[in-house]
Amino acid sequence: MLSNELQFLLNSLTVVGSLFLLYYLVNRFDLRFGPRGGRNLELLERLPLSGDSGLVVFRAGKRKFLGFYSKGDFKLLKELEDEEDGSAFGSNSGDGVGRDS
Repeated sequence: MLSNELQFLLNSLTVVGSLFLLYYLVNRFDLRFGPRGGRNLELLERLPLSGDSGLVVFRAGKRKFLGFYSKGDFKLLKELEDEEDGSAFGSNSGDGVGRDS
């Protein structure tokens, strides 16, 4: 029979090895427990207009928005349609404000 100390050491090494294996499997195969989805709010673009104001394009969930910020204020200007190329200000579709329109 093994001594109690040697048996305790082998059991401890087995537990630690199992924890390392579990850690490896979770990270390798992206096994997550709990809600998925990651970030719900993401800043896509920012265009400063002056020192303390500007325009921002951000994604909230799966929807994109255009907003205006200034010192102590924020206004939501419009919801943007998701385009194939991912460009927020994209082509001249006629529904936005541009220099050539």
